Amino acid sequence: MPIGASKVGALGGLVPGGSVTFNASGTWDVPPGVKVVSATGKGAAGNPGNPGNAGSAGNPGAGGGGGSSSTLPISPAPNTGASGGAGGGGASGGTIPASGTTGATGNTGSAGSAGNPGNTGPSSSALGQNFVGGAGGNAGAAGNGGPGGAGGNGGPLGATLVTINSVPAVPQIPLPVPPCNLSNTFFNVQGQTSTTPGGTAGGGAGSSGKYFQRFGCVIWIRAGAGGGGAGETNNGSGGNSINTFTVGLRCNPNTFQNGGAGGTPGGGAGGRGWMGPVQNPFVNFGYQDGFAGTATRAGGGGGGAGFGPTTTNPGQQIGAGGGGGGRGAAGNPGGAGGTGGTGAAANPTTFNCVPVTPGSPTPITVASPGGQIVISWNPQ
Repeated sequence: MPIGASKVGALGGLVPGGSVTFNASGTWDVPPGVKVVSATGKGAAGNPGNPGNAGSAGNPGAGGGGGSSSTLPISPAPNTGASGGAGGGGASGGTIPASGTTGATGNTGSAGSAGNPGNTGPSSSALGQNFVGGAGGNAGAAGNGGPGGAGGNGGPLGATLVTINSVPAVPQIPLPVPPCNLSNTFFNVQGQTSTTPGGTAGGGAGSSGKYFQRFGCVIWIRAGAGGGGAGETNNGSGGNSINTFTVGLRCNPNTFQNGGAGGTPGGGAGGRGWMGPVQNPFVNFGYQDGFAGTATRAGGGGGGAGFGPTTTNPGQQIGAGGGGGGRGAAGNPGGAGGTGGTGAAANPTTFNCVPVTPGSPTPITVASPGGQIVISWNPQ
């Protein structure tokens, strides 16, 4: 609705001067006798700028490679122990004797795009004249890309154990080794290596290498099994550990210390450890390399350990399995986009000597928010 105030003309004209203010749209009835007016007005404030778009998350880090066994007998023994499996993202498994390689850090995510600037505020209008709105706010800045995830740590190198520098003489044990049908002779662990921790995060531990003894004579070896590599979600399992030995079960493959299962999804399984009689260190009784991870963030399995003579022969060296490779971290979230700028208030515009028709209704359009039109006239 208009807000009006008449003013008596200083020169005593027939029609007094006056003005009317519109803060919202309406209709102005031109007073009788008024033929020329001035109009001052402005449109609405500009719209705020739109916020910038967030950056994308960083890429995940790669899983670590599995560690190798560190058993390294002298030539010509073939049972050097096994290498670790590669991580799913390409990190190398440890080659005897070495830890697995740490996975690569993921790449930084892409930056977001800038927002759009705000629109100019709508115009007000009256008496055939337009009163422009304020300028739109500035666009919000683009968000930064998120940092890449850290690579998983490689599985550590397996430990070793030299049983004794003078293993009791072979003749104390009849040759050949007792047949597999003897099932009631038990032997307990007499010495063992430490276990091997898995790589962080989530790699399975390599199991310890063990020797079994009876009547003071070392007769059987179980080398350590590799730990399973971490999966992208679940941790790898530790290498199997068996602490008793029954002669009659020595030929059963289940009596190997088998490698730990890889975590899911994608973790590589650990390698099986060597197993056999102490008299035959030059025969490969089935130890295995760790298996490679199959998903980018998953780790490789640790290598199974071997057994053989050392440079201090007749000392015998037994290995622990290598640790499973660790899981690569997920990428970090991208940064939020910047806030758009506030729209500007409109600047008033004045039109003088605008002709009007006395007594006629005239539509007035006032834009919101912040628009206004003031119509004024001198005595006439």
